[in-house]
Amino acid sequence: MIRLKDDEFIQLCDFMKTKYGINLSKKRILIEYRLMNTLNNEHISSYSQYLRLLKKDTGGKLEEELVNRLTTNYTFFMREPSHFQFIEEHILPEADMHAPYHIWIAGCSSGQECYTLIMRLEDQRKRGVKLPEITITATDISTKALQEAQQGEYPVEALDVLPRHWKHAYCQVHEERKTFTIRPFVKKQVNFVHHNLMEPYHRNYFQLILCRNVLIYFDEVSRLRIYENFASSLKNRGYLILGHAEMIPQGHPSYEYLKSSVYRLKERQPYG
Repeated sequence: MIRLKDDEFIQLCDFMKTKYGINLSKKRILIEYRLMNTLNNEHISSYSQYLRLLKKDTGGKLEEELVNRLTTNYTFFMREPSHFQFIEEHILPEADMHAPYHIWIAGCSSGQECYTLIMRLEDQRKRGVKLPEITITATDISTKALQEAQQGEYPVEALDVLPRHWKHAYCQVHEERKTFTIRPFVKKQVNFVHHNLMEPYHRNYFQLILCRNVLIYFDEVSRLRIYENFASSLKNRGYLILGHAEMIPQGHPSYEYLKSSVYRLKERQPYG
């Protein structure tokens, strides 16, 4: 396995931090392990050569593979369910039932969070709960994760954490492959999009953003930039939900703290 020299490690970390906000300063061994196959397949003999090729990669193929290999895409169904309960009991009931309601799931990974939310909303509709017309956009920096999310196929063991009736209502089991897929009418309710959280996205558009257990991989400067990007994407008094281990610094000018990991955009002051 080709080892990273100190200057090569610093350059690679700076590239990922500057462009994507991801902090890899303590991931040296992980980088070497995850990029091993890339270097072998491309017949690259050193990380200095790899970095030179990366800078010349006008087509973006090498950079796309770098991001796919170095980003962590860990998620599962029904994760941190209290957030979904809060959405159902406190956020959606106050929504305008006559206007579209736009939700952004930022850092969606392989899609389990998106489908958990959709299936819970479907259950609500079946119980007669009145909901607005909801559109869900899910984004990730990893094209590999987005492909998996769009396919919506998962190991059959993941069914163990789902309510029993979901297995028949929203999933299709493939015994021969020991997998299951999310049914098409569920999958079509989410639009998966490639996006870098360090860049702005859809100004003043979303009523709710979920970015859970994603920002733990970013440094503080990058997190603050992303919080401001989210603030620009939210409609006035929109909601932002983070993971339980994440928090916005106290006294942030854009957000009002509601409860652990749940924030609301402060009232925007009119210009002039």
